[in-house]
Amino acid sequence: MSDLLRRWGVLAGAFLLAYVLDVIPLPDRLAVARPAWLALVVIYWSMALPWRLHLSLVWLLGLLLDVLRRDLLGMHALALTCVAFGIQRYYLQVRAFPVWQQSLLVMGVIAGYEFLLFWAEGATAAQVPPYPWPAILSSGLLWPWVFASLRGLRRRFELT
Repeated sequence: MSDLLRRWGVLAGAFLLAYVLDVIPLPDRLAVARPAWLALVVIYWSMALPWRLHLSLVWLLGLLLDVLRRDLLGMHALALTCVAFGIQRYYLQVRAFPVWQQSLLVMGVIAGYEFLLFWAEGATAAQVPPYPWPAILSSGLLWPWVFASLRGLRRRFELT
């Protein structure tokens, strides 16, 4: 398998799985605590391979999520691009943290992501979800698993 196909195939597979997990229907009680799967994957790849994940690609990934979730067009695109920019700006520092500290940082980043979504929905008078805290907490708690899974995938396919 060629290097280019392997690299983009692994990235596309990770993002495809994140999309599926983001849009799969859940009962109302569980939907409130749905982790921000696409944001978690964007955070990982922005930290691990910031030179491969361009902000324009992140913008397009966010637009596709807006279409799949039937949300305000550009809402997730803006929030994901801000997340990717912040992580890529400080990726060397973030990579130096132990996973438990990264998990706390991820909760802060996801809180900012959720705030941008809240702001965009509020600015358009759309119905705003009541409490983003369960989603922020679940994203932070799942970060060690996401990190280990994607790092194992990156190492297995020798992505650089």
